[in-house]
Amino acid sequence: MKSSSYILPVVGSLPCGDAYCGQCLKTVARVMLKASLKDLAAIRKVPLDSFLPLPTNEHGRNRLSQLLKSHGQNPEEYFTYRCPNALCYGCWKHRPVRSYLHGAVNEHMAKALEDHNPCTVIAQSGGVDPFAGIFAP
Repeated sequence: MKSSSYILPVVGSLPCGDAYCGQCLKTVARVMLKASLKDLAAIRKVPLDSFLPLPTNEHGRNRLSQLLKSHGQNPEEYFTYRCPNALCYGCWKHRPVRSYLHGAVNEHMAKALEDHNPCTVIAQSGGVDPFAGIFAP
């Protein structure tokens, strides 16, 4: 196996402490942004297409920010997303932080699968269980 990306996706941690698949967070953010823009378009009685396409880079984000400002809106309100956890009231404005714990587990799993022996993870780490203290024995 060449890459560990097939085992676990890149995981992003939010300021509230919840962690999700990076692609899922991107999808959630895009859905939330589009819903907010759809509401704005209905209120302003302008076609939703005037706010599209959704930004995929910093240039697109700046373009949409300027367009929102021209409609008297605060762009920060549109680029603030809610945590997907229905029981969490956390929000995030910035790129989620990559979860290095999930990345380390991903790499250990990839190495173990290369040898087709899950016990290889413990042997390669000098006999130290990488999950010691995380789970009950």
